[in-house]
Amino acid sequence: MIRLSDRIKAAYYKVSRLIITMTVTGIRHCQLGKKVRVMTRVGIYNHQHYRGGCPGCSQTYVKGMIADGVKCQNRAIGIYGNDCEFINYNDLGDYPPENLDRPGFKRMMKDVEDHKLDAIFVLTLSKISNDIDLVLQTYKKCKENDVALMTALDGKKVMKVLD
Repeated sequence: MIRLSDRIKAAYYKVSRLIITMTVTGIRHCQLGKKVRVMTRVGIYNHQHYRGGCPGCSQTYVKGMIADGVKCQNRAIGIYGNDCEFINYNDLGDYPPENLDRPGFKRMMKDVEDHKLDAIFVLTLSKISNDIDLVLQTYKKCKENDVALMTALDGKKVMKVLD
Protein backbone atom coordinates (compact mmCIF):
# COMPACT_ATOMS: atom_id res chain seq x y z
CA MET A 1 0.00 0.00 0.00
CA ILE A 2 1.33 3.42 -0.94
CA ARG A 3 0.78 6.11 1.65
CA LEU A 4 1.55 9.72 0.77
CA SER A 5 0.83 13.08 2.33
CA ASP A 6 -2.54 14.69 1.62
CA ARG A 7 -0.72 17.88 0.64
CA ILE A 8 0.57 16.52 -2.68
CA LYS A 9 -0.18 19.08 -5.37
CA ALA A 10 1.64 18.23 -8.59
CA ALA A 11 4.30 15.59 -9.07
CA TYR A 12 5.03 12.35 -10.88
CA TYR A 13 5.25 9.01 -9.12
CA LYS A 14 6.83 5.99 -10.73
CA VAL A 15 6.34 2.58 -9.15
CA SER A 16 8.18 -0.08 -11.18
CA ARG A 17 6.75 0.44 -14.67
CA LEU A 18 3.47 1.80 -13.37
CA ILE A 19 2.78 5.50 -13.12
CA ILE A 20 0.18 6.27 -10.48
CA THR A 21 -1.50 9.62 -10.15
CA MET A 22 -1.99 10.44 -6.49
CA THR A 23 -4.32 13.02 -5.00
CA VAL A 24 -5.94 13.63 -1.65
CA THR A 25 -8.64 11.15 -2.66
CA GLY A 26 -6.08 8.47 -3.46
CA ILE A 27 -5.35 6.92 -6.83
CA ARG A 28 -7.30 8.56 -9.67
CA HIS A 29 -6.10 6.28 -12.43
CA CYS A 30 -3.10 4.24 -13.55
CA GLN A 31 -1.49 3.94 -16.95
CA LEU A 32 1.39 1.77 -18.05
CA GLY A 33 4.37 3.57 -19.48
CA LYS A 34 2.82 7.06 -19.44
CA LYS A 35 3.47 9.98 -17.16
CA VAL A 36 0.27 11.39 -15.72
CA ARG A 37 0.14 14.75 -13.99
CA VAL A 38 -1.74 15.35 -10.75
CA MET A 39 -4.61 17.79 -11.12
CA THR A 40 -5.41 20.15 -8.26
CA ARG A 41 -9.14 19.99 -7.52
CA VAL A 42 -10.42 23.51 -6.98
CA GLY A 43 -13.93 24.30 -5.82
CA ILE A 44 -15.34 27.70 -6.74
CA TYR A 45 -18.24 28.88 -4.58
CA ASN A 46 -20.48 31.77 -5.52
CA HIS A 47 -23.59 33.01 -3.74
CA GLN A 48 -25.44 35.79 -5.51
CA HIS A 49 -28.28 37.64 -3.78
CA TYR A 50 -31.13 39.23 -5.69
CA ARG A 51 -30.44 42.37 -3.60
CA GLY A 52 -34.01 43.56 -3.84
CA GLY A 53 -34.16 43.00 -7.58
CA CYS A 54 -36.93 41.14 -9.27
CA PRO A 55 -36.47 37.39 -9.69
CA GLY A 56 -37.13 37.92 -13.41
CA CYS A 57 -33.94 40.00 -13.57
CA SER A 58 -31.85 36.95 -12.69
CA GLN A 59 -29.96 37.13 -16.00
CA THR A 60 -27.98 40.09 -14.62
CA TYR A 61 -27.13 38.13 -11.48
CA VAL A 62 -26.07 35.07 -13.45
CA LYS A 63 -23.71 37.26 -15.52
CA GLY A 64 -22.24 38.52 -12.24
CA MET A 65 -21.76 34.96 -11.02
CA ILE A 66 -19.93 34.04 -14.22
CA ALA A 67 -17.63 37.07 -13.94
CA ASP A 68 -16.88 36.24 -10.28
CA GLY A 69 -16.16 32.61 -11.20
CA VAL A 70 -13.68 33.69 -13.88
CA LYS A 71 -11.85 35.86 -11.32
CA CYS A 72 -11.63 32.88 -8.96
CA GLN A 73 -10.35 30.62 -11.75
CA ASN A 74 -7.68 33.13 -12.75
CA ARG A 75 -6.45 33.41 -9.14
CA ALA A 76 -6.37 29.61 -8.77
CA ILE A 77 -4.37 29.25 -11.98
CA GLY A 78 -1.99 31.95 -10.72
CA ILE A 79 -1.39 29.94 -7.54
CA TYR A 80 -1.57 26.31 -8.71
CA GLY A 81 -0.75 26.60 -12.42
CA ASN A 82 -2.75 25.28 -15.34
CA ASP A 83 -3.21 21.80 -13.86
CA CYS A 84 -6.48 22.59 -12.10
CA GLU A 85 -9.78 20.78 -12.24
CA PHE A 86 -12.57 23.25 -11.42
CA ILE A 87 -15.81 22.32 -9.72
CA ASN A 88 -18.43 25.07 -9.47
CA TYR A 89 -20.85 25.44 -6.57
CA ASN A 90 -23.47 28.15 -7.02
CA ASP A 91 -26.39 29.47 -5.02
CA LEU A 92 -28.62 32.10 -6.59
CA GLY A 93 -31.32 33.61 -4.40
CA ASP A 94 -32.13 35.35 -1.17
CA TYR A 95 -30.68 33.04 1.44
CA PRO A 96 -30.20 34.72 4.83
CA PRO A 97 -26.52 35.44 5.52
CA GLU A 98 -26.74 33.76 8.94
CA ASN A 99 -27.86 30.49 7.34
CA LEU A 100 -25.47 28.19 5.49
CA ASP A 101 -28.28 25.83 4.57
CA ARG A 102 -27.90 26.44 0.83
CA PRO A 103 -27.83 23.61 -1.73
CA GLY A 104 -24.55 24.59 -3.44
CA PHE A 105 -22.78 25.33 -0.16
CA LYS A 106 -23.91 22.05 1.40
CA ARG A 107 -22.72 20.10 -1.65
CA MET A 108 -19.34 21.85 -1.49
CA MET A 109 -18.88 21.14 2.23
CA LYS A 110 -19.81 17.48 1.65
CA ASP A 111 -17.04 17.33 -0.96
CA VAL A 112 -14.66 18.92 1.57
CA GLU A 113 -15.51 16.23 4.13
CA ASP A 114 -15.14 13.51 1.48
CA HIS A 115 -11.66 14.87 0.56
CA LYS A 116 -12.67 15.64 -3.02
CA LEU A 117 -11.19 19.15 -3.04
CA ASP A 118 -7.71 20.61 -2.53
CA ALA A 119 -8.79 24.26 -2.40
CA ILE A 120 -11.87 26.47 -2.36
CA PHE A 121 -11.98 29.91 -3.93
CA VAL A 122 -14.61 32.58 -3.33
CA LEU A 123 -14.58 36.14 -4.63
CA THR A 124 -14.78 37.52 -1.07
CA LEU A 125 -15.53 35.92 2.28
CA SER A 126 -18.92 37.67 2.26
CA LYS A 127 -19.97 35.20 -0.47
CA ILE A 128 -19.94 32.57 2.29
CA SER A 129 -21.58 34.73 4.96
CA ASN A 130 -21.53 38.20 6.49
CA ASP A 131 -21.36 36.52 9.91
CA ILE A 132 -17.67 36.14 10.83
CA ASP A 133 -18.42 33.19 13.13
CA LEU A 134 -19.89 31.22 10.21
CA VAL A 135 -16.91 32.11 8.04
CA LEU A 136 -14.54 30.92 10.79
CA GLN A 137 -16.57 27.73 11.21
CA THR A 138 -16.28 27.07 7.47
CA TYR A 139 -12.54 27.82 7.52
CA LYS A 140 -11.95 25.44 10.45
CA LYS A 141 -13.82 22.63 8.70
CA CYS A 142 -11.73 23.21 5.57
CA LYS A 143 -8.51 23.29 7.58
CA GLU A 144 -9.44 20.02 9.37
CA ASN A 145 -9.78 18.38 5.96
CA ASP A 146 -6.59 19.94 4.49
CA VAL A 147 -8.51 22.17 2.08
CA ALA A 148 -7.23 25.70 1.48
CA LEU A 149 -9.86 28.46 1.63
CA MET A 150 -8.85 31.48 -0.45
CA THR A 151 -10.39 34.54 -2.01
CA ALA A 152 -9.94 35.76 -5.56
CA LEU A 153 -9.01 39.20 -4.25
CA ASP A 154 -6.57 38.21 -1.47
CA GLY A 155 -5.43 34.70 -2.36
CA LYS A 156 -3.57 32.89 0.42
CA LYS A 157 -3.46 35.97 2.66
CA VAL A 158 -6.98 35.26 3.85
CA MET A 159 -5.82 32.04 5.55
CA LYS A 160 -3.25 33.98 7.58
CA VAL A 161 -5.92 36.42 8.71
CA LEU A 162 -8.35 33.64 9.73
CA ASP A 163 -5.68 31.69 11.63
